[in-house]
Amino acid sequence: MDAMGRLYDALVLVVVMFIFPAVWAVSASENVAYTEVEKQADMIIERFEHDGSITANSISRLQDITKQIPGLRFNINIYRNSFYITEDEAGNQSSYSYRHLITMEEILDTIDEKEEFTIFPLDTVYLYIMDDASVYYTAIRHAKIG
Repeated sequence: MDAMGRLYDALVLVVVMFIFPAVWAVSASENVAYTEVEKQADMIIERFEHDGSITANSISRLQDITKQIPGLRFNINIYRNSFYITEDEAGNQSSYSYRHLITMEEILDTIDEKEEFTIFPLDTVYLYIMDDASVYYTAIRHAKIG
């Protein structure tokens, strides 16, 4: 029985000295990588705000940061607030507003045509970073109203 005790002690020693630190280090490095992705996403949203547009360079940068962690991908949606006024025959005016969803595909098509997608002050930009299970992180650029 003494040999079994020593074997058990040796097994515990290997787990504590080698396996546990390795698993912990991998977990810690993933947490650091996820934190870096979050910071980069926030910086890109700020760049959208500063430039007033989304460019091919911004899309390339997003692809680079999501490649840091296997399984991550991104999506950009824009809600464009539009207003218009109508006037009937009697001269009465009515105003209407609506939100139009602009998808990632439309953004990329516009970038291919015009080399940038212009963001208007009333637009709300949503940058989603997703992993295999769900949306991991959302960065938002809110519309400027008033």
